[in-house]
Amino acid sequence: MPLNSIIIASVPPRDAGSASGLLQAMQRAGTSVGLAVLVAIAAHGGHTLASQAARAYATTAIISGAALLVTLFIIKPGKPAA
Repeated sequence: MPLNSIIIASVPPRDAGSASGLLQAMQRAGTSVGLAVLVAIAAHGGHTLASQAARAYATTAIISGAALLVTLFIIKPGKPAA
């Protein structure tokens, strides 16, 4: 995962273990929150299972597109920490 490498490379070597653990924890928390949001959106998406799934998939596509734009245009590799 290139983004993980960028994040870990930007911290001093003595803090790499802590940074890696924090990164993993935030990924897990983000996954949990994201899934909870999508389930809530799907639950209020309509009367049929198909309409609920369509709304959840559309929301996922929008969020993924926004994350892609952030990754491409905002996050830049920094200088490795010494």
